[in-house]
Amino acid sequence: MPFFRKRAILFILLSLSLILPLHAGLSLGIFVGQSWQKPAFENLQFKTDTRWAYGLRAGLRILIFGLEAQYFQVAHNLNLSDPAHSWQNRQVDFSCLNLAIKTYFSLLILHPYLSLGYGYYSLNLQELAEEKKASFNFGAGLELSLGGRLSLQAEGRFHRPSLSLNRADFRLGDLVVTAGLNYHF
Repeated sequence: MPFFRKRAILFILLSLSLILPLHAGLSLGIFVGQSWQKPAFENLQFKTDTRWAYGLRAGLRILIFGLEAQYFQVAHNLNLSDPAHSWQNRQVDFSCLNLAIKTYFSLLILHPYLSLGYGYYSLNLQELAEEKKASFNFGAGLELSLGGRLSLQAEGRFHRPSLSLNRADFRLGDLVVTAGLNYHF
């Protein structure tokens, strides 16, 4: 076994032995929700398009702090004010792989939180371009404990990645509001 791999395994085991006594908890969850997207590009006027979003999350919570990884995907249609424009009704496949830091303000079985994340966004504009970029996002949510192992979670998160499309900034203002079920280990 290479020296680096042995050190990595030893580091993980040592970290877990220090973290687990601090009321640490792991969770896995699924979620669905709504995504409201309003792009901005040069002089084009867009209308807001609402679509279903779905995804997965995995989290680690230690006392009042949490670290959560999320993946979600949503497919929007471009909705322009000018219906004759060639981009009208083109599909925008939008996905995000996100890592967020959370701080909880627990009240018995209710756990409101604020989060700051850094996501890797993928945008595929039907027949025009495909772009990938990393950007910050922020959100707030509420988790409701349903006993020892399950919880319901509702969250609103705002994403605003700026992607390059034909050497111009294509900004996506995207609010994603989700609700889901988490299983805690």
